[in-house]
Amino acid sequence: MVIYTCTFCLKLQLGMQNFTPTCHGDMAVLVNFTQVRDPRVLRLRDILLSLPIPIDDGGPPNDGGPPPEPDALIPRPMPHARFRPDPNFLWTDIGQRAIPEIFYTLNVADDGGPGNPFEARELALPIYQKHPAALELFQALSQGAVRFNIPPEGEVMYVITDDFRLIIASREEREHHLPHPTLVGGDEPEVVSAGILHFFEGRISRVCINYSGHFKPNAPSSVEISLALFGRLPLEAFHAHFEGFVIFGLPQVIPLEGTGGGPTPFEVTHHGHGAMDLSRTVAMDINGARLSIVALTDGGARTPFKDRMKEALTKLQHHLVNGRPPPFPYVLLFNRRMYRMYSRILADIQLVAAKGRYKAVIDHSKFLLLKALLESALTALWRPRSALG
Repeated sequence: MVIYTCTFCLKLQLGMQNFTPTCHGDMAVLVNFTQVRDPRVLRLRDILLSLPIPIDDGGPPNDGGPPPEPDALIPRPMPHARFRPDPNFLWTDIGQRAIPEIFYTLNVADDGGPGNPFEARELALPIYQKHPAALELFQALSQGAVRFNIPPEGEVMYVITDDFRLIIASREEREHHLPHPTLVGGDEPEVVSAGILHFFEGRISRVCINYSGHFKPNAPSSVEISLALFGRLPLEAFHAHFEGFVIFGLPQVIPLEGTGGGPTPFEVTHHGHGAMDLSRTVAMDINGARLSIVALTDGGARTPFKDRMKEALTKLQHHLVNGRPPPFPYVLLFNRRMYRMYSRILADIQLVAAKGRYKAVIDHSKFLLLKALLESALTALWRPRSALG
């Protein structure tokens, strides 16, 4: 029997260092299971055959062995699909303090005119915090028992990074506001698989693959990688009544025999957590400024747009007169040219006596241009009542 799959995973994650595959370029690998007797590989073969079979893309060339069985072909999953956080969770994660920092700006170029969707103009790069309890499972196992602070029947999140590190962390009580992306942290965290582990009596009772609302993994390679890595865990890690591997969206449950017995590699405890840190973050301040811009450009509001524009310019003048940086929320609309103008005005105003600074700002040639650019930016973001539905 010949199956097309990712032999890099088999060789690296199943410990088959003496296994030499036949490769096709740098992407595809042919595994001839008639030449392999490792029980872990045979188990993976059965799992792969149980998955839905996509349309074959031709596969790699013949390796000289017997011809492949047509109904046993699984097209190459290489390169592995990679998954990033769903942007729909962005502002919720900021409120939950999972994203403490964010780089944010608005595209105010006239590429759609007034009424162009506000969301289509937003450019955001969130910085996720790192889960304080995140650990690399295989590295932790090599150093002794792995300790969790979860209820007896608690859940543990897991992700697998593109360099095949299996990272886990609790999602109970205080950590419940920290979603899957925090296991990696940083800007644009990326994974090749993600899901949930259920524990019972200190052992894994169920593995839920592709169960991540943030990453939404949905490729066969995600399933293959998760099965390959969990296949390396000692059988003692799984409960004697292990419920199996559950794949999101599929009715089949993949069993695992011979589980339980022997000392568990996990030490599961349950004690209280400290209070969640509710301090304000930079990302929350930026979101507040963003909401102010949304309100300012709302065509359905009662206050006329010209009055809101006047208020914006008055606030800008006030900051310049007092030698302060550009004010929120209008700083979100500043491009490099506007920053340079603001800096030049600020430098010139410092040379003027305090009593004459307000008039000096109004008369400054660059302020007149800065005012025009700010008006243009706000007008581009203006959403007429008809566009608000």
